[in-house]
Amino acid sequence: MNTVYFDSLNSYDDFNLLLESKDIGVPTAKTEYVEVPGRDGKLDFSEFFGEIKYEDRKIKLDFNMINSDLEKLSSIQNKLHSKKMKIVFSDDEKFYYYGRISVKSCKLKHTLGIIEIEVDAEPYKLKNEITTMTETINTEKIVVCNNLKKLVVPEIKTNSEFKIEFNKNKFTHSSGTFVIPEILLKEGKNEIKFIGNGKVTITYREGCL
Repeated sequence: MNTVYFDSLNSYDDFNLLLESKDIGVPTAKTEYVEVPGRDGKLDFSEFFGEIKYEDRKIKLDFNMINSDLEKLSSIQNKLHSKKMKIVFSDDEKFYYYGRISVKSCKLKHTLGIIEIEVDAEPYKLKNEITTMTETINTEKIVVCNNLKKLVVPEIKTNSEFKIEFNKNKFTHSSGTFVIPEILLKEGKNEIKFIGNGKVTITYREGCL
């Protein structure tokens, strides 16, 4: 049986809701076109400032609830409506969506409750587990960071000073925990070179559409 988690609340165990259907919308790409007189077609500036960006996505959920009453329906509204929560589907539990929940309607027909829920969610679904890599560096080493589609700046923790190279950019950083905005992990394989001696830990949360 497929269920839905709203943060730590389970749709069946906590609300006795049976998931009838789910509609996970595809986020619309943010595009920018400019008409130029005397030119065929349009100029596409959608990726002028880098990777394409996306609008939020809509998630629509329909539930049935057996042996329902107004008190139960009210309890669901109080716990979910208008709140920002993590949404996890049991058939895709490695990822979560994050957004604001709206209980669109609650209907009673005899003892059957019908509930429609809509989530205004961020465009990317994110991994529940943070990707963590720990390496011991002797003199120098290239650390390969594999990433999904969402661009992400990793957090780096070192126990000594290192020189760091990424995409022809060079940095020097003392020991500690820090982020370097120029180290932006793209989809696929990303190589970060560390020069020095000590331990390095890299953490980041991956996301995809």
